[in-house]
Amino acid sequence: MDILKNIDGKATQKAIENVLRQYRTYQLTTPEDLLPTITPKYTLEMPSFGGGIHSKVENAAI
Repeated sequence: MDILKNIDGKATQKAIENVLRQYRTYQLTTPEDLLPTITPKYTLEMPSFGGGIHSKVENAAI
């Protein structure tokens, strides 16, 4: 637990708050069609093994 003694709590909190602030900014400025959907989809579809890319997340990554 010696590593915890060397951590500056105030600086760590400030750095985390800055990262979260940046995340919120990125989330607000990203176009909606590039954001991942979180709605579950319950359908009976056979998986395609042709290597096709179908998700928004995969399309955004490419």
